[in-house]
Amino acid sequence: PFDLSTLFGNMMDNAIESVQKIEDKERRLIHLLIAKERNFVRIRLENCYEGEMIFEGNLPQTTKEEKDYHGYGLKSIHNIVNKYDGSVIIEANNGWFELRILIPIREHDFINY
Repeated sequence: PFDLSTLFGNMMDNAIESVQKIEDKERRLIHLLIAKERNFVRIRLENCYEGEMIFEGNLPQTTKEEKDYHGYGLKSIHNIVNKYDGSVIIEANNGWFELRILIPIREHDFINY
């Protein structure tokens, strides 16, 4: 429960913060998909953004001025997904940020439904 709360909390906090910066309210879009496919949980989060997104390695740099105190949300997401042997892909193109997560389902990690 703690990992799930941290994972989705960071994902949604980042997406909401990004779209709040968009002046055109019609473009303040966030899409979230969570699906079970075969023996995996697939999570896909997309949100609009404005400005330039600069990547350092496979993570976007924080846009906040106090860079030493920010940028830990996506690192935390990576750590949680890696803990469960999953993968994370982050892309940004044409004003859309996309976060894709794939986590294998192990019986002791999740409640079967």
